[in-house]
Amino acid sequence: MGQTRIKICGVRDPDTASHALGSGADHIGVQFAEGSPRQVTIAEARHIVAAISSTKAQPIAVFSNQAREFIDEVLDNVGFEIIQLHGDEDRQFVESLSTVKVFKAVPFNQGKIDTWRDPPENVTALLIDAPTEPGELTGGTGRVFDWDALANLDRTDLPPIILAGGLTPGNVAQAVRTVRPFAVDVSSGVESSRGVKDHALIREFIQAVQSADKSLDE
Repeated sequence: MGQTRIKICGVRDPDTASHALGSGADHIGVQFAEGSPRQVTIAEARHIVAAISSTKAQPIAVFSNQAREFIDEVLDNVGFEIIQLHGDEDRQFVESLSTVKVFKAVPFNQGKIDTWRDPPENVTALLIDAPTEPGELTGGTGRVFDWDALANLDRTDLPPIILAGGLTPGNVAQAVRTVRPFAVDVSSGVESSRGVKDHALIREFIQAVQSADKSLDE
């Protein structure tokens, strides 16, 4: 099994970004979704991305049901090559963003997942998250869903899978062993309070993923 990639999402400051990368993270998620406690401004995002620009890590801009004009403004002002669309964006909308790679997020729902079989060329991963309740923000709920069911999902014609939803330092190793995803994504599971990342929890989370990878390779 290859190394499971790790995305720390909802990072709000350069220091946390640098700590996550120093601990072994591969991706830093910068949240632009309106109403999120992790939302940053374009100016704040520029500082975060600048702090990791000399590393191999990839910053990812996260949007949810936002206007194309705003996405373009972010892309014009901050150096993102990958974006994550965490709302109800359809294939046509995704295809229109042909200059960037896209991580498309969907709730764990067979019909919604099947929509992204044979995906547009720029969709490089499918992030599968816990379903949300009506009126609830997508993502960052801290809820776990049925990993066994996801492990048994036919992945034919699907992009690589990123597992999200309720992951913590205490359960991510089991999640990796069960699902064997391309990557894992964590936000609330490494926070000391809502929207505030805990450096020790980030380090423990990454170590747990690395430990799971090692056990699968033995």
